[in-house]
Amino acid sequence: MDKSKKEKISKTHLKNISGRAIFKIGFASALAGLLFFAAAAFAEAASLRFVPQTGTFYKDENFTVNVTVDADVPINAAQGLVTFPTEYLEVISVQRNNINSIIDLWVQKPSFSNAGEVGNVSFEGVALNPGFIGEAGVVTQITFQVKKAGTADLYFAEFSILANDGVGTNVATANGSARFTLSPARPLPKPKSAEQGSLDLIAEKIGSFENALENLRPAKTGGNGASAFWDVLPGFLKIGILILVGVATLLLIFIIISLGVITLIWIWSRAWRRKADFSRWVRSAGQGTLNFGKKTLVFMKLAEKEVAGDLKYAAKELNRDVRVAKEDPSFAVILKNYWASIWKVIKRFLTYNNRAGKGD
Repeated sequence: MDKSKKEKISKTHLKNISGRAIFKIGFASALAGLLFFAAAAFAEAASLRFVPQTGTFYKDENFTVNVTVDADVPINAAQGLVTFPTEYLEVISVQRNNINSIIDLWVQKPSFSNAGEVGNVSFEGVALNPGFIGEAGVVTQITFQVKKAGTADLYFAEFSILANDGVGTNVATANGSARFTLSPARPLPKPKSAEQGSLDLIAEKIGSFENALENLRPAKTGGNGASAFWDVLPGFLKIGILILVGVATLLLIFIIISLGVITLIWIWSRAWRRKADFSRWVRSAGQGTLNFGKKTLVFMKLAEKEVAGDLKYAAKELNRDVRVAKEDPSFAVILKNYWASIWKVIKRFLTYNNRAGKGD
């Protein structure tokens, strides 16, 4: 084989080798790109959004919008610039406290501007270790006032969310938006008539009175007021109260018994004074009732004698108690003797002593 032919074969071989190498390099690059984009598509990410994202609000009224973050990986910082049309909306305030914000430290405290055609709200804060992971973590809260009827859109003109990975990787992959429908001012309520105003005032007074009565009612407890009061008393005071109640009960019993004795004596005395009238009535009755009348008189005489004996006995017992009292015994002895005498007198009044042959 001559030299020229060998050179031609070598050039053809090199050309084939170069073509295969270029193809392999291109294929490897394409595969790497596909893997990169696939990894990016399935990579964990974070995003900012508005809550709510839609709604209808009225002119001259306020409404609030929360700026929140959704994170698939722990994050420790969030920054954003919110824009809004000043023709339709005006920021009243940006809240950064008392809203359970995930931000612990503010690198740039939330601030706002209503100047120009497009207003803005900016913020930048840090969430301390271990950061935040989850959905709808509140960053800040914006209060708007509706200036004009129409449609207002909110956007994140700038945004970043840094991962808590030691190098501050920006994992923000999407930013949210919001669109609100703004309506004309609500119609004012019709003024009330004088009569309706008076009725409303009366109803309000009645309601206040009912509330006052409700407040005067005792609080519901385990028992009623008396039992609750008794439960809180000390032991010695309870014993003293029981003793006083016992003494008062004995005095009441004594008064009732004494009154009963006096009443019985009065009844017997009154019946005896009207003995003559009763006798005349009996004599004027028919012969058939005469015997009954005589027996009644006999009974009354026996009763008179019985009562006289009982009274004599009662006087004797009372006289004995008086003599004992003069000897200056203890009060307990006096009460004991008195109750014994009362019991003897009552027992004698309830016993037919003459038939039994008992003396005075």
